[in-house]
Amino acid sequence: MKQIAYGVFANAKIRPAGQKMKMQAFSYFLLPQRRKCFFKYAAKWRGVFAWVFLRIAWGFLYNYGKVHHSFNAPNRTARKIRKMEKFSYVNATSLEQVTELLSDSGWGEVMLIAGGTDLLAELKEYVAAPKTLVNLKTLPGMEGIEADASGLKIGALTTVADIAKHPTIQHHYTVLAQAAVSVATPQIRNVGTLGGNLCQRPRCWYYRDESTNCLKKGGDICYAVDGLSKYHAILGGDPVYIVHPSDLAPALIALGASVTIVGPEGEKTMSLEEFFTLPAANPYRENVLQPNEIVVGVQVPPAKPNTKSLYLKAREKGAPDFALASVAGVFEMDGKTCKSANIVLGGVAPAPWRSKEAETALTGKMINEMVSKQAGADAVKDAQPLNDNAYKVTLTQNLVSRAAMMAAS
Repeated sequence: MKQIAYGVFANAKIRPAGQKMKMQAFSYFLLPQRRKCFFKYAAKWRGVFAWVFLRIAWGFLYNYGKVHHSFNAPNRTARKIRKMEKFSYVNATSLEQVTELLSDSGWGEVMLIAGGTDLLAELKEYVAAPKTLVNLKTLPGMEGIEADASGLKIGALTTVADIAKHPTIQHHYTVLAQAAVSVATPQIRNVGTLGGNLCQRPRCWYYRDESTNCLKKGGDICYAVDGLSKYHAILGGDPVYIVHPSDLAPALIALGASVTIVGPEGEKTMSLEEFFTLPAANPYRENVLQPNEIVVGVQVPPAKPNTKSLYLKAREKGAPDFALASVAGVFEMDGKTCKSANIVLGGVAPAPWRSKEAETALTGKMINEMVSKQAGADAVKDAQPLNDNAYKVTLTQNLVSRAAMMAAS
């Protein structure tokens, strides 16, 4: 390279007085020996030049694609560049203020934010466009864990990380601690809350695509039925085949938890299992909350003696991800005999799915390989897989069987 530079500039000479300066740099390439030298060094660095060219070309194509296409949408429909809609931001000071703000409008006009791990994604994807955001983290008394002889009380603003590392939960409510640890990444667990995890919206790619007006968003059909359905429901899906993404919900339902809700008419408590709803009852929402109601906490009864509990989660990759299928199991054991069992499935239905068939197959029996396999088969006997997700049937069956065997070990 030094030779090239020297050869180029050595030909730029200043002529004697009376003559004009003349740059003869390009005459360098006219001599055969100099052309040979140039191509020699060009061949030596051709890999670097090729990499730089390809990197620039890929960057252009990638950014062009991001602007003009929705990479998350299965149909890759064209979309325009949009700015996030403007909204007002209110720091809540009381539950009464929150319910008053929510009562002024229906779904979507006023929305609640705590950790924001789900809502911010909806805003960026234009699935939600609220006019007002109400910050719940300024509310007093909405976070914390109380553990005593009466069980657990967990505030709705308690982070998933706090649930995962609480010593009483780890020792006496193991299924809940294991479910909390399996949620996303440490960064998300540090900001994501219990209430947000229970009330998060589905991750279906048709629902999350702003250009697709699916049944969940008020359209006419669920596109997963005839479209791409790898991550969709195999149980309870008709007419909407989303799966509920919560990991904490199956664990809490298996523990017999209840949820406390506050609305304009005051406070009420109900079973967490009844809190979630299937699309047959309401295709647009995943729970029974009204537009002017808010979850404030969860209560868990004390664990029975000789109880074993565990949470198994199958993911597509080793990195943190949503469940392809999961099993929350709470077993009251007498040696290897199962006195009672609560089996709740996640990642396979629009709501956490209580498998009473698997519970019946295990209750009162000594758990062995044959009994555990029968429980797994019974758990999915009513499954109706779509075009791309039949693998979930076998996967769920094996998870239930494995959970039963682990409880008996």
